[in-house]
Amino acid sequence: MAKKLVFLLVTVLVLLLASVTALAVETQAPTPEAGFTKDKADKISVATGVSISVSELETKYSDLFFGDDTTEDKYVTFKYERAMTLTGKRYNITGTFSESVRDSLVILMYIKKDGVYVPLIDVDTGSNLSEGPSIMSCSKVDLELSNTVPNEIRIVAFYKKDALKLDASKVQVIDLKILAKPLTDSDKIRIITIDQLKDVLQPSP
Repeated sequence: MAKKLVFLLVTVLVLLLASVTALAVETQAPTPEAGFTKDKADKISVATGVSISVSELETKYSDLFFGDDTTEDKYVTFKYERAMTLTGKRYNITGTFSESVRDSLVILMYIKKDGVYVPLIDVDTGSNLSEGPSIMSCSKVDLELSNTVPNEIRIVAFYKKDALKLDASKVQVIDLKILAKPLTDSDKIRIITIDQLKDVLQPSP
């Protein structure tokens, strides 16, 4: 009985501390700029001594990349989940490569802003480009919060070796719609509580 009472008291104290911390973070933390624009200097090496910039690809294949047609998940299957952050904007977009993928893939992420697709930047890499042979890819992105309007994301994938000769049969184009609703106070308290419990339960070195 005494152990249960102590546990309940600790839980109440943690929740009270969490609510105070949540309010402090909400009022003090600056609102981050979503990573939607970037000087597209990224280049893709397609052969020895031969490279092409992302902006050149976007111009050359604008109909493929930004047209109305999408494709099946021929190379990568994508899913997303919200990260445990107090802003509520951070999402992890994970791609699992098909078993048939043997060569290096190029993956480009975009988000529709004012009716136009612009680069959706990975907050860790500072780029909307990822590439390389892998089993899985993971990008961390910040999205716009809204109760009603989803973020419209487009992901383009193709083999690096095909970059100079793409057509509809050699590219994967898929759309994701992610409704990133603002966090409630209880959501923020839950996130802080989980973080604090992790610190408490983590064994000392």
